[in-house]
Amino acid sequence: MKAQTSLSNRLAANLTGVRLYLAVALVIALGAAWTWFNRLPEIAATPTLAQPHTGFAAPNFTLTSTQGESFTLAELKGKVVLVNFWATWCPPCRAEMPALDAAYRAHKDAGFVVLAVDQMESADIVNAFGAKYNLSFPLLLDGDGAINRQYLVSALPTSFFVDRRGVIRDMMIGGSMSREFIEGKIKTLLEEK
Repeated sequence: MKAQTSLSNRLAANLTGVRLYLAVALVIALGAAWTWFNRLPEIAATPTLAQPHTGFAAPNFTLTSTQGESFTLAELKGKVVLVNFWATWCPPCRAEMPALDAAYRAHKDAGFVVLAVDQMESADIVNAFGAKYNLSFPLLLDGDGAINRQYLVSALPTSFFVDRRGVIRDMMIGGSMSREFIEGKIKTLLEEK
């Protein structure tokens, strides 16, 4: 009887250990699946290019908005531009959109422009997102990812603060920005003539 109880206790302990290993394996598998499905779409970056950075001219581009308007970065010289790379499926991107819009509405008359460059999504999806959040700045379509590759975007959201001369003055990679953060970055740029 004692041997049978001892055997039962060992089997129960082994079963508990197996359950623990299975639970850990399940957590690891779910974490790997979440990471796999939430990664950025693969964009072949050109490894010989350096990512645009502060103190250098922002690479020029021309994109069309969801409303059919064409925007060329070089034509916005004389204005302070926030180039924001984002996607509708990106939680930090969604989180910062109201702050971007509030800062844009408050400072657009002073020469502040937001160019929100969506990463390879359809106009319908981006339009629905813009309507849901009542966004007033242009939502640009980078359908083939060419501008994302040009800027070597590796995380979303990524934002470039461009001064009136077309020079990148600051960057924010990943995380979401608050209105105060945005306004802190553009205050000096707007005061410069």
